[in-house]
Amino acid sequence: MKIYILRHGTTVWNETGRTQGRRQNQLSKTGKELASEAAEKLKREKIEIIYSSPLMRTMQTTNIVNQFHNVTVIRHPLLTEIDQGVFSGRFWKSLSPEEKKHRLERDPEYGLESYEHAYQRAKEFVETVLKHETHKNILVVSHNNICSFMELILTGQKVNFDDHDQINSFDNAEYKVFEL
Repeated sequence: MKIYILRHGTTVWNETGRTQGRRQNQLSKTGKELASEAAEKLKREKIEIIYSSPLMRTMQTTNIVNQFHNVTVIRHPLLTEIDQGVFSGRFWKSLSPEEKKHRLERDPEYGLESYEHAYQRAKEFVETVLKHETHKNILVVSHNNICSFMELILTGQKVNFDDHDQINSFDNAEYKVFEL
C-alpha cells in the first residue's frame, strides 16, 4: 500500500504571520498555485481514496488534487490541526516573550494541545484507519505537525518533541510517499 501524505497549501494567515490552529482559513493565491502543482505531480498516481482534515484549507487542497481522481473524500477529525488555544488568530509578532514561552511549552492553561497528544492522534489514525484500509493508494491531506508525526510513525523513527525541525518537516503543499 502506498500512502501519500500532503500538507495543505499556503494560507492567507501563513502569509500574514498569524497563528492558525483550528480556525477556518482559506488558501491564498500562492497556496492554490502550490496545491495545483502538487495535484499535477499526483495526477498520474492511482489515488483511490482521500482522507482529509475537515478544516477549510485542507479541504480546498483536497478538492484541487481530487479534480484528477474524483474519488471518495473522508473528512477525519484525527487529522485536524494541533490546537493553538488562545493564540489562534494572533499575529506572531504581537506575542509577548512570556506568551511565546507558554506557546513553546504548549501550556494547557492557554488551551494549547500538547505535541504528545497530537502525536497520539496521528498514531491512532495510522493504527485504526490506515492499517485497516483496503485501498492500494491513499492520499492523506493534513497539517504540518500531523503530517510530520505520521511520517515518523510510518518510518519507525523515535519522536523528539523538542526537535522543532523533526515535528515540522512538511512545507506547504509538500507531499511524501510511504509504503505500509
